[in-house]
Amino acid sequence: MSPVVEVGARGEGDSVGDDASGEETAEERQAIGRRIHQARIASAQDNASAFAREIGVQPNSVYRYERGEQTPSVPVLAKIAAATGRTMEWLATGAEDTTDEVYLRWLDTPIGGTASVAARRFLETLPIAGYEVSLRFYDLALAAFDHGMSQHETVRASSLTGKARGRG
Repeated sequence: MSPVVEVGARGEGDSVGDDASGEETAEERQAIGRRIHQARIASAQDNASAFAREIGVQPNSVYRYERGEQTPSVPVLAKIAAATGRTMEWLATGAEDTTDEVYLRWLDTPIGGTASVAARRFLETLPIAGYEVSLRFYDLALAAFDHGMSQHETVRASSLTGKARGRG
């Protein structure tokens, strides 16, 4: 059964991944934990204790989340998503986001409209699953492409630098 992200009748303390019976499997907890760990590391937050302070939990909670011993509540998952630049949906389910709409809007901007065919091919194939992309993200990704960065370096740099989300 796929994990779900919702606050139900049990209230704000609901854990991510609860199924209809209120139980989550060990496999679901471990998968969520792996994605939380991947998101934390990919967002250059190597220190779990500092990350715990940023999201407002005890350091041992981060370790338990990442090992799949416990799943975060929905409000904590929202803080993890905000701190890592990932979506709650991706953290909870692993589902890839559809960003075609943002990319197509970006192509209509002055910067996007001048992107070369090679740059467009590069940007269309970026490994952006789970990242919250914006118009600013694509502006930064184009600059990274122009400087010869790899796709993974581009996504990491663009998502970290774009956290302020000045555009889009």
